[in-house]
Amino acid sequence: RISQFGAFVDIGGGRDGLVCSSATSRRVLPPGRSGLKLGDRVVVRVSSLDRERGHIGLSLIRVIV
Repeated sequence: RISQFGAFVDIGGGRDGLVCSSATSRRVLPPGRSGLKLGDRVVVRVSSLDRERGHIGLSLIRVIV
């Protein structure tokens, strides 16, 4: 799911994590792209974990094209 503040990524096990738009570097996006699109396959790294709220923060490593 794409929102104005980032993209929710299915990380498996019925869990989603959030890649904040501020964590999306232009250098990891394919040429000519300004952001992620629904259906993109990505490689991410867990950057934060809030167990109390159940939130998983992700950093975008690359988009698989």
